[in-house]
Amino acid sequence: MLRIISRSWPRFCCRCVTTTRVKDVDVEKYFVMSNVQDILKRITGFDAPKVFGERKIVDVDPPKYRLLTLNQLNEQTQASIKYGSKLLQIPPAKKPWTSNTRTLSKDQIPNFEQTECQYIFTDITYGLPHRQRIVVVRESCGLIRLASREEHDRILQVYYPRQGKMYSVPKLFAEENIEKILNEHRYEYLLDRACVQFEPDDPNYIQVSHRAYEHIANAGRFNDLRSTRHFGALAFYLTVNKRIDALLIDMIQHERLTDATDLIKLYHILHPQCKSAREITNGKKTDPTHIIQLYIQFEAANSGAVELALESYNNLHQNLLSEFEI
Repeated sequence: MLRIISRSWPRFCCRCVTTTRVKDVDVEKYFVMSNVQDILKRITGFDAPKVFGERKIVDVDPPKYRLLTLNQLNEQTQASIKYGSKLLQIPPAKKPWTSNTRTLSKDQIPNFEQTECQYIFTDITYGLPHRQRIVVVRESCGLIRLASREEHDRILQVYYPRQGKMYSVPKLFAEENIEKILNEHRYEYLLDRACVQFEPDDPNYIQVSHRAYEHIANAGRFNDLRSTRHFGALAFYLTVNKRIDALLIDMIQHERLTDATDLIKLYHILHPQCKSAREITNGKKTDPTHIIQLYIQFEAANSGAVELALESYNNLHQNLLSEFEI
């Protein structure tokens, strides 16, 4: 079934500054790998008060209270953990879509070129995945072409509106407003809104999310996203771009040595030709401290700061062990 709509497309853009470009890594290929997903989930963590923290929700149902046996309480706890894991689903890493269109035909229609609007033909067949719906545009000059990805996304919002998503990019994503939100460290709010407004491969989403990740890395506020769905995406972005030093230092300082090791393992998966990955493959020691030291020796851009954080961690635990022995 086809539905036709005639209108002029409004112009808009997300004025977002492009940040560090992703290196020559196939992000889509690596992101869906099971070992990569396992690492990202582990380092994200599960802080229940943060996962189930208070949020502004309209028309929320009042709380319900029940008397439970111990077995029923355990069942409800497991169900809550399972639900919380869904809340931590990481937004997929995608390559930006291209807006190239394909010309289908060009037929002149008498007096049609006098109009200033386009005719949009949309496939609204029931049950068809939205990405597979064909959207065709007829220009006033008689040109018939497939809709660009941007046009495709916006016209489907007309027929299949998604809750929270606006037809045009909201002013929230204007340059001055993004800068204000980032300076207020409201990273989760900005990224949540971006997930609602844009598709994962929308260049606007990629620019907004990457800019937020850069701001977090520069400010060292990694804990703001820990135990949220965006922490894994942040770690993946920094690892792809070989910029994990600040995050690694933060993990060591918070005594998350297992997370630090996982982060370096992720680095080796995404960059298998690096020297530290080859050293671990050829060597026998795989304890966390040795893995971090190899990263410091061969890969770290700020090796002094990472080594100082590791020395502080080792000294602290040696002092604690000495006190315990005494």
